[in-house]
Amino acid sequence: MSSENNRDILEKYLLENFDSVRSFTAEEARKGTIDRYKDGSYGVSNIGFALYSNGNNSRGRSSNHPFGLVFEDGETLFSIGYYRKESDPKDSTGYIFVVSPRGRNATKKIMEFTDAAISDCKIPCKGVYARFLIREQYDELLNKGFLSVDESHNPWHASASREDETFSHSLINLDNAIKSNEKLRLASNRFDNFLKRNGLRYHLRQYRGEEDYEIAKIIVEKHFDMLRKAGKQVGSVPEDHYNSIDAKIARLDSTIAHLGFLDNLPVSLFVGEKLSDKRVALYTPFTLRDTMFVFNELGMNPNETIADKKERKRGFTAMPAATYLTIFEDLEARNFDEVLLGGSELRGLDDMKRKMGAKSDPSYWAVKLK
Repeated sequence: MSSENNRDILEKYLLENFDSVRSFTAEEARKGTIDRYKDGSYGVSNIGFALYSNGNNSRGRSSNHPFGLVFEDGETLFSIGYYRKESDPKDSTGYIFVVSPRGRNATKKIMEFTDAAISDCKIPCKGVYARFLIREQYDELLNKGFLSVDESHNPWHASASREDETFSHSLINLDNAIKSNEKLRLASNRFDNFLKRNGLRYHLRQYRGEEDYEIAKIIVEKHFDMLRKAGKQVGSVPEDHYNSIDAKIARLDSTIAHLGFLDNLPVSLFVGEKLSDKRVALYTPFTLRDTMFVFNELGMNPNETIADKKERKRGFTAMPAATYLTIFEDLEARNFDEVLLGGSELRGLDDMKRKMGAKSDPSYWAVKLK
């Protein structure tokens, strides 16, 4: 009996029948393939491709191509993934994803690829979603038979119609955030007081790839466990971010990755990529805020009174915002002017980014169904 799943069947067929389709790997990234198409947008990067077309997600696991596939013919580029909807049965057919198409004739190539895919009975898919579209691509695709994607039309998820492109506050001016954002500065002050009160130090250091992989994986998994317990895990799963912390990705010249520590306890992970000389994007920016876990790991005195515990914890909840300010300062020291945080699945997360000073940076989805 074959162990191939639908994604494996799809990938094998595309690789055998589409001349411009190949596996996306760290070796491909080192050749600068994606770098040649970078336009400063969030979706066009090595980590963006490895994240949004990843083959680690249980709703679209690839046996052979964990970073997904890429279409590139010398003038047009996009990555290719495959997933079923979270609401669909586990044995149901999924959808092909075309991610971040760029280059000459990109819209034409999307339409040709889509028509070939959905007309071929050998390809197991219900349709093709195109995401991280710019407005002109979106409008043209709608004029050519694609459908819009929003909460009322072909939503990908009931709570987040366009996954983490549902809400769009993303673009941060670093100088403004560091010097003028009162909410970030107040959070930083509260966190500094927490550190002083408890005799702790927060610091960043460069992510060391393979040496730090298990540490980073724990941070990712505990972050999503916290979201799950709070009822805020929408669509994304920890496995989506395994490619972001892959040692081969970490070694790319364009990757910028750090771990953050409370004394010797790793609590933060920031993985990003240079998009241009002055712009960088963050794709995996997590800081643990589970009070019980962090304080247990720090060896909090179990004999303290309730009042003592409350006093020690005061200011801890400011840590996520304060650590963003720390990474912003690090990025500005590297001569970047702007950082893209990516969009959000939930309005609450979008509001948090807006309060940090993020401006809207919309992208678009369209779909053609079989």
